[in-house]
Amino acid sequence: MKNTKNNDEKRALNFLKDCAIDYELFEHEPVWTVSDIENLGLDFNALGLKTLVLRDRKAERFYFVVLNEKKRLDIKSLQDRFNEKKLIFASEENLLDLFRVLPGSLSPMALINYKKKSSLKIILDEDLLSAEYIAMHPNNNAFTVRVSLEEFQKFMGKLKLDYKYLPL
Repeated sequence: MKNTKNNDEKRALNFLKDCAIDYELFEHEPVWTVSDIENLGLDFNALGLKTLVLRDRKAERFYFVVLNEKKRLDIKSLQDRFNEKKLIFASEENLLDLFRVLPGSLSPMALINYKKKSSLKIILDEDLLSAEYIAMHPNNNAFTVRVSLEEFQKFMGKLKLDYKYLPL
């Protein structure tokens, strides 16, 4: 398989190394959706993550939502919880501007690149707390890193960003 490493992925892996976060790295064909992962028969023996970025109509407030890849996010419930009239998916331009990633590579590791231009709420599904291992892209959808829950929590703490675990 052709090596498709890029600078953002190297930066993400260097962040893990610099923070002494233990991980396993898997290289595979690029994947853009959970279905792509399933179709390739990839199994990381870990909870896969679905990461969504939603925004208000004016793109002033953003919501970075991380949940089990098998779950569906109830956007209406999220709107009600945060008193938002309407939340829509962030555009590709928003993702590039805020996190330097494209759809398909988005994961909590994109927070390493976060440019504090807008209000951002980071919401993690409380179901993640029951996982033994978590799998996520290191800002490149041709690679997946697997970390223990303890290492994931350590990673989130090293970001120095506010986040909450909530039922989703």
